Amino acid sequence: MQNSFPAPSSSVKLVFTQSGYKINPNADRWVLDKDTSLCLDFIEEADLNSAAFIRSTLLERVKTYMPRTIEGECVALRNFLKNASTLDSTSFFKWVSSANSLQYPVIMKSFILHGYNLGIPGISPDFVNTLKEHTVSANREVTFKAVETHDLIEGPFSDLELENIMARSLQCFTEGKMSLVQYAALMFLAQTGRRGIQVSDLKIKDMQESRTKDDIPVYYINVPRRKQRGQTFRELFNKTIIDQDLWIVLQLHAEKTKQLVLDKFKEVDDIALCELALFPSNELKKIDDVRILMNNIRGDFLHLKAAYLSSLIRSTSEILNITSERTGTRLKITAKRFRHTIGTNSAREGYGARVIAEILDHTTDVVAGTYTKNTPDIVERLDRAMAMQLAPLAQTFAGVIISSESAAIRSSDPNSRISNGRSDVGSCGSYGFCSASAPIACYTCQHFQPWLKAPHEEVLLFLLEERERVKAVTGDTRIAAVNDRVILAVTEVIQRCDEMNINFRESGDD
Repeated sequence: MQNSFPAPSSSVKLVFTQSGYKINPNADRWVLDKDTSLCLDFIEEADLNSAAFIRSTLLERVKTYMPRTIEGECVALRNFLKNASTLDSTSFFKWVSSANSLQYPVIMKSFILHGYNLGIPGISPDFVNTLKEHTVSANREVTFKAVETHDLIEGPFSDLELENIMARSLQCFTEGKMSLVQYAALMFLAQTGRRGIQVSDLKIKDMQESRTKDDIPVYYINVPRRKQRGQTFRELFNKTIIDQDLWIVLQLHAEKTKQLVLDKFKEVDDIALCELALFPSNELKKIDDVRILMNNIRGDFLHLKAAYLSSLIRSTSEILNITSERTGTRLKITAKRFRHTIGTNSAREGYGARVIAEILDHTTDVVAGTYTKNTPDIVERLDRAMAMQLAPLAQTFAGVIISSESAAIRSSDPNSRISNGRSDVGSCGSYGFCSASAPIACYTCQHFQPWLKAPHEEVLLFLLEERERVKAVTGDTRIAAVNDRVILAVTEVIQRCDEMNINFRESGDD
């Protein structure tokens, strides 16, 4: 995050970037927006004419082009200047054959022609004519390797992995192991698949509520678009529907942010408060003058950096500590994996590239087509043998096995007993109201206390038979797999009970 507020004007004529930041044309570091800072030391590798052309062209482009575009140009320029010091035909085409990215020459050609067309000196007309005559192409197909190869570490989550993330994150949040900002960001990414940079651009006012003709509430977020050429900060939006659970979490987080400001500045009205970033940076806490707040509240300066948000999401991997049933190792959680998951699941549902592009907020359906080419299969058949193999890895059981009802938290309350319809299988350790369907929902609940000697096998048999029945009736494996997480939880209980019974027998306590 930035360490100070945007600098005031000085004797040097400052230039406004496309995002509204002021930069010193002569400085070696330009801050273009909250996410993009350029170090221009690489220009020193160029000769005087080329260096002047590069700096002047960059200065013109930062006024109208998106910061990420300028950042990409600087990467290409830096790569070029590692191999040459002069912008001319000989150096350029020699570099093209060895550039370590097919995109760099395309970026450089566009950059050079733009500067020349602006009348910026330092480039010979002969070089420009040669560039125009030669086709410089990236010659690449837009794909997502992690999606195409079903990468277990970087690719889309399996259904079970995603269910475990949702369940475990709620548990960790309610237990105070996960902060509200982490939980809100994680749930937003999991439900919408938006890019981290889009989430960091959100303001509180983007949360909207409407009513249907039947007076049913509809919750949505006006998510700022980010990859459309020529747009400025928060110029374009895409309405994204969210469910009530996420709406409540985001409202809690928004109210917390508002209260942070009101505790300092009671005179700030609600209109201004709604201009606050939904995910603010620490700079908000440092402000002690209401004038500074109001001068910065509509820009991006008080918004969390996208890189920090991504780091916040990655840190949840350790907090949740979920073991992937596919790798046997801790599940890696990133914003991009949620995005890949939504795209992949949409393709599995039969949606085409155009619809997936709309879901993922792509301008075209070129990239979205990757999801439709090769969608991973979910488990076609889950029998007892396979469940026994997967259960120790999935770790879906969250409760505690007890020896008998007498050891239960509510041992004296007969209403706490959980039945499978014929026999009792455990006790509920919660005193609150629960509308979940017992005993199916109980096996993945942290309040469930299964009894050691209970007939858990009957529950497992019922679930496996029901899975096959639903599959036969609907012909849809995804619908049939809706209780797979519960099946693995019941299996885990059976395995743990078997282990405990063996230990009791060996110790003579059976």
